[in-house]
Amino acid sequence: MAPDLVRVPDVRAVSDGLVLICELPDKRRVGVPRLMIDLDSEVQQPGDYGTLVIPRRLARDLGLDGQ
Repeated sequence: MAPDLVRVPDVRAVSDGLVLICELPDKRRVGVPRLMIDLDSEVQQPGDYGTLVIPRRLARDLGLDGQ
């Protein structure tokens, strides 16, 4: 995996629209632009559960860089 990507485990995609709404293990929900989700991510569309793979910059903006 590229060093500029972050893996966020145990994420569930709950809905989409302009962004994919993802529920984190702490039940917090964040909006992730679909174009920013890496192709290796297990979370791509509503109903998916697993590891979300996104750029480090986006993870930092969403407060996920410590996950």
